[in-house]
Amino acid sequence: MDTGLVENIAAYNIERVVIRTADGKALGEMQVSGSVSEDPAFTFMVRNEGDTIHYVATDRAGLQFAGTVTPVATHLASAKQ
Repeated sequence: MDTGLVENIAAYNIERVVIRTADGKALGEMQVSGSVSEDPAFTFMVRNEGDTIHYVATDRAGLQFAGTVTPVATHLASAKQ
């Protein structure tokens, strides 16, 4: 990923990430307007435990990167005082 702010290096970044359930229901979409990192990691918190989630990331050149993940249960502890 490049910001385009360095001389002679064009901007290049992921511009859009879409996540869906296995049956195609949209869970979320994110638009990225600039380079967030050279090797970005995106984290989505969804209430879809155990069901496969499909994602597609589209870069500035129109290339698409697709895959699937299966969410795992996570429990956030709250501090009691």
